[in-house]
Parts: sequence; structure tokens; C-alpha cells
Amino acid sequence: MFAFIEDIKMQPLGNRKSFTPIVKAEYIGNVGAYIAQTEFNSDVQTALNLQNTFYKKYSLLAWKLEEQKTAIIMRLEEAKANMKLVDMFMRKPGEEHKNMMHMTYGVFRWVTIQPVEKVILQANSSTLQMEFALPEAMEFLKKDITKLQQQRLQVDHDIDYLEDQVHVTELNMAVLKKYEMRKQQQEIEGCMASRD
Repeated sequence: MFAFIEDIKMQPLGNRKSFTPIVKAEYIGNVGAYIAQTEFNSDVQTALNLQNTFYKKYSLLAWKLEEQKTAIIMRLEEAKANMKLVDMFMRKPGEEHKNMMHMTYGVFRWVTIQPVEKVILQANSSTLQMEFALPEAMEFLKKDITKLQQQRLQVDHDIDYLEDQVHVTELNMAVLKKYEMRKQQQEIEGCMASRD
């Protein structure tokens, strides 16, 4: 019944790197040239603060993307459950059906459903509800599942892209700290040499 999900592809990105606007992290290859830029005034700590700011922004964005992914997965599972139920109504049209219904957050209950010819479905994530004949409901749910799966693939892509940016930022922070430590070590060695 859900074999079509395997064929769903992510929409093309076009000339973008991600669907969510994510600032690309640039690797700092030459630390000396990087901190010599006017905005850093040759201060490693200022450059570290900027990288730390990026890191915090990426962390917040990661949290938002994970929250978005969870919401999409919940809606996807709900749409699949509805599709199974509509399929059951279509295969056994004159029979009563027992089904576990989600009443409220964390509360489920077994209910007996009388034979139906039409169902009422919630349109997308809005509060709008629409009545469908069973075949139309099946088509609506298939389109909804397709859209939700595409959204899930997009969020997964953005999470992967964001992880890459986090890794580059962490690497930049390590390179800057190492540069600062090396600079401090050279200053200490210079002081020791001048004493001798």
C-alpha cells in the first residue's frame, strides 16, 4: 500500500545548497590572513567569538529543524493510519471495523466504526476539514503523504547540510585556538629568551 513512498524524490534545490537559509561556513585555511581582516583587527578572540556566534546559530537552527522533522513524521504517520483505515473501508464496505483512535496527546482508545461511504479528513495542517468519498479520500491521502515525504526529505537534507556547517565551524574554532596557543607559546619563549 505504501510502496509509492519509496519512489518519492526530493524536489530539486536549483542553485541553492539547502531549502532552509543556512549560512555556509567557510574553512579558515590561513589563520594569519583571516584575523588580519579589518573586522578582527588581528585579534584571535574576536574571530573566535564570531565562530562561536555561528555555532550557536547553527545549534538553534538544528533544534528547529529537528522539531520540524518530528512534526512532519507525526503528520506522516497519521496520514498513513488514515490511508489504512480508508483502504479497510473500501475492501470491506458493509462491515463494522475496530480501530485504535488517537483521542488527544498520549491518549488512544479502541472504537467500533460503522460502515461508511464518506470520510472527513483534515486538509493539510490547518483546521479545515473536508468530506471525501472513499476513492477521493484515498487519492487525497496519497497526495498528502507524497507532500509530507518530500518535506521530510528536504528537512533531512537540510539537517545533513547543517551538520557539515557545524563541523567546519568546530574545525575553525579548533584552528583559531591552536593558533592562539601557538602565539602565546611564542611570546613566552620570546620572553624567556630575552631574559637569558
